[in-house]
Amino acid sequence: MEDLLRKKSIEALLFVHGEPLSSREIAKMVKIKEDEVLRILDELKEEYRERGVVLLAHGGNFSFSTHPDVSDVLKDIIAKNLEEPLTQSSLETLSIIAYLGPIAKVDIDEMRGVNSYFTLKSLSIRGLIEKRDWEGGGSLYDITFDTLRYLGITSREHLPAYNDFKERLVNIHKSYSQK
Repeated sequence: MEDLLRKKSIEALLFVHGEPLSSREIAKMVKIKEDEVLRILDELKEEYRERGVVLLAHGGNFSFSTHPDVSDVLKDIIAKNLEEPLTQSSLETLSIIAYLGPIAKVDIDEMRGVNSYFTLKSLSIRGLIEKRDWEGGGSLYDITFDTLRYLGITSREHLPAYNDFKERLVNIHKSYSQK
């Protein structure tokens, strides 16, 4: 794989994945050596230094984020979005998490057929979901106490037709997992 294609592959992977990845994970996914990944990540970090998006490195993990210089602009946009009702994709994602949570992002993406990163971020900012570390090395999403309060219930088992919908969603999830 030529160097430019490697760089594009790593950049696209970090963008699409949405969650921080270690250099080891990136190397495995792109099928190149970890030292090569680290070299390319250093180049990307430098290239993105003066853009609206930056490459973050923390604790051996790498992820894209918005540049701190544009935080005031984004703060206004985010505040406006929080005042608006939940979108169809947010309601869909929140329902999946409410009935099947805790659940991994990859499973949510699989069921919805799209990358749910921005929807999950929005729900998290609103305080409706939380991300928890999982012993298996990833993260799981679950509803918060605020979600229960907002819905006026004391546990997820009090969701409408909980057992019926949970069973249906589990079956849908199984069918996607077998593809």
